Amino acid sequence: MILRAKEAGFALDDIRTMFTTLNRSTVLSRQRDELRAGIATAQASLDMIEHATACEHADFTICPHFQAAMSGRLLRQ
Repeated sequence: MILRAKEAGFALDDIRTMFTTLNRSTVLSRQRDELRAGIATAQASLDMIEHATACEHADFTICPHFQAAMSGRLLRQ
């Protein structure tokens, strides 16, 4: 269980808390939120890379879609 929790990104202090208390929901909710944020960041990075590799512009950095993504907007193809 400890190894699985570490794989999920839990800190050792949080793992200890989950083993020593019945109220695990706070620790679990916080880690869930952190994982969701990390997944969203990774997905945005993947979307940017996929667009850059498929972009028809000779220089993808001048592509309006790429520039929109870099300014925080969603990629639109």
